[in-house]
Order: sequence, then C-alpha cells, then structure tokens
Amino acid sequence: MLEAFATVAISYSLVRAMTRVATNGNEEQLSMIAKHGTASQMEQLVRKHQRIANLNTPEQEQHQTRELLYC
Repeated sequence: MLEAFATVAISYSLVRAMTRVATNGNEEQLSMIAKHGTASQMEQLVRKHQRIANLNTPEQEQHQTRELLYC
C-alpha cells in the first residue's frame, strides 16, 4: 500500500479509507481494489467491512465502545 501511494498509483483518499480496515491479511486485496476502483467505491467497501466487523463483535465489547456526548 505504501509503495503504491508513494508512486501515486493510488490517491490519498483511497489510502485514508483503506487504513481504517487494512490488516496484513487483506492489504494486498485492498490495494488491488484501490488501483482499479474509485475513492467512493473504497468508502462503500470500508463501511460494509466495518458493519460486518461490528456484527461479529461480542455484545459486551459493543457496549464498552459506546459513548454518549452532550453539551
């Protein structure tokens, strides 16, 4: 991913989206998608990945990560 970004093969917007879900196991696949897709498509993919990850998170962990902010 870093090499593709350094050679301007993928944009900053794509890299920013990828870093939210990239792991050693999926980085190569995300890089391939980024080279052939748009930033909008990557954002959609990342949102879907995060939604699935949240479904697989145990309920107790979900409660611990919730917060309410008010002024």
